[in-house]
Amino acid sequence: MSHQDNSNRSGVTHGRSAGVGPLAAQRGNQRRIAAPASTPAGRHAAVFASATICCAMAAGTAAGADLPDTQGPGALREGVPASATQSSGALEEVVVTARRREENMQTVPIAITAVTEETLQANNVQTFGELQYLVPSMSVGSATTRDAVNVTIRGQGLNSSNGLPGVIAYINEVPIPTDADSYLVGGPGLLFDLENVQVLKGPQGTLFGRNSVGGALLLQTARPGNDFGGRLQVGFGNYNERDIDGAIDIPIVSDTLLARIAVNGQVRDGFTHILTDPSHPGGVDEDNRDYWSTRGTVTFHPNEAFQNDTIVTFQTYTSHGSPFILTAVNPTGTVATLFPTLPALLQQQQALGPRTSVGTYSVNQSSGNLLAVNNISRVELGGDLTFRNILGYNEGKQTVAVDADGTPLPILETPSGPRRRTVRQFSEEAQVLGKSFAAKLDWIAGVFFLTDRQLPSAAYDVIFGGPADSEAWSKDRSKAVFTQGTYDLSAWLHGLRFTAGARYTWDDRFFDGGPVGGPYNETGQSDRAPTWTAGLDWQVAPRTMLYLTSRRGYRAGGSNGVDTTGKHAFPDFNPEFVVDFELGVKSDFDVGGIPLRTNADVYFQRYTDVQVQQFTTSIGSAITQNAAAAHLWGGELEAIAQLTRDLQLGANYSYLK
Repeated sequence: MSHQDNSNRSGVTHGRSAGVGPLAAQRGNQRRIAAPASTPAGRHAAVFASATICCAMAAGTAAGADLPDTQGPGALREGVPASATQSSGALEEVVVTARRREENMQTVPIAITAVTEETLQANNVQTFGELQYLVPSMSVGSATTRDAVNVTIRGQGLNSSNGLPGVIAYINEVPIPTDADSYLVGGPGLLFDLENVQVLKGPQGTLFGRNSVGGALLLQTARPGNDFGGRLQVGFGNYNERDIDGAIDIPIVSDTLLARIAVNGQVRDGFTHILTDPSHPGGVDEDNRDYWSTRGTVTFHPNEAFQNDTIVTFQTYTSHGSPFILTAVNPTGTVATLFPTLPALLQQQQALGPRTSVGTYSVNQSSGNLLAVNNISRVELGGDLTFRNILGYNEGKQTVAVDADGTPLPILETPSGPRRRTVRQFSEEAQVLGKSFAAKLDWIAGVFFLTDRQLPSAAYDVIFGGPADSEAWSKDRSKAVFTQGTYDLSAWLHGLRFTAGARYTWDDRFFDGGPVGGPYNETGQSDRAPTWTAGLDWQVAPRTMLYLTSRRGYRAGGSNGVDTTGKHAFPDFNPEFVVDFELGVKSDFDVGGIPLRTNADVYFQRYTDVQVQQFTTSIGSAITQNAAAAHLWGGELEAIAQLTRDLQLGANYSYLK
């Protein structure tokens, strides 16, 4: 028997499958790429290519608009706009923080896709699943509901259970927590009132808080303005859709104490009908949307040497989730033998089509909320020295219930009743940035600490008609020291720079679980590893840069938990490592008076001790283990043409093997 969910509104699907004995499940709601692995059983390869073409028409910024000053000493640049138009009809200069300082994206030797707030609105991007179509090499997969997602970049994502994600998402440089299955806490409603979204590709384990083998996703929220005013946008659509998006700036003390309040929300009926479930005998519409988000920001800027930003984001969502749809039954299989009415249900489902389900045994549910508190202080110490402190607290709650077989029969209910999870995360990062050797060396050094606690949660599952209840909680702790610098080698070759950085990380991960009510068995894994980056970039012309870089990323190991008795721990799994090499070019030029921008790169990744999920016959369950190695090759291209002042044409392409 197999089942499929086609809930992605964009119509682009890519399957994901998992097997338990004779039962296989498939969800096609998002494109998802798994890294190829070479194992004793044989070599497997996956090839993925994607292309996106888009155009936008918008009112341009006035000619001669001021550009952000990213070089001026002593300038407080927290929360500046992500971009500013240089002149009428010209391409924007995009300011990014990929190296923890503000720089023109075209001079940063990293493959970056930066999406401004204006672009998000023009393309009606409200979720990470919709963002993926603007970013080459990025794909988003969902868990058992459409609201909990995992981001994959260059084939690196969530390859195992109980593991850390391969791509870490940040809001104002603070990691967004993940649940016990390593899916992002927060659901829809995070992509609002932003300066920009930056997608950094390749290992980003040197400068950012948690090591990542695939990349980093940076959300930079908007800061208050010094003038009283705001905006409000409301929208309506089919399926009774209602949207609201707005923000207001409130200068409490001009130039000194500024506030901003932003709101965002969407309510929409579902577009997949369930004929019946235990709470809705008359039927219910799933794939609905109901979320509300608000954000308050206060900026305190008493003088030129100090600035503090406090940002509080709260968002809540609730929906009936995305249903599984029955698509096939093996008439001679074990499941059909246990449930002889399955073939008849399949015939009924085929007659109904993909947007109506025959019914569910348990109630699908997806709801939760996220409270994110960020506090960022910046102090100019003089002598080209700056101190920054980034404090973060996140608390997220998720409630999930899933009928994973798409029938009114008790085959796979995981969980059959609401499972409530709560995660609390605290992080602290201190940085010192400076310039040395007559400003030829830009450097940063810092320390990082994070603790993440998953509070006890019970899962009441029904599998093949019988209960399989369990309870678990976990705790992660990560500590790191890091430094990185870029040295100007123009004395040897004009426009040449060398970058090198290193980080050392200590990770401790603990898991406690067993049947509901005990007994419990605590297991744990402690890892430590160095990561690094090194590269050269050469400004061969005023608007063209070549770069070559290599990085090492690492993902901590973890625990596979305990068996259903709570007495015996499964084997732990070890860290995995990625070393990559990337060659790229970033260039702005004109053709026939039309400004163009082309950013392209090719890369190779050597992936060792790969964390993969494997079925182990001696245990009778799928657990995470370390495979040998994998090699990944790929390339990306982003091209933009500013055809007129108000018309822009862009194309993206990516290839991965």
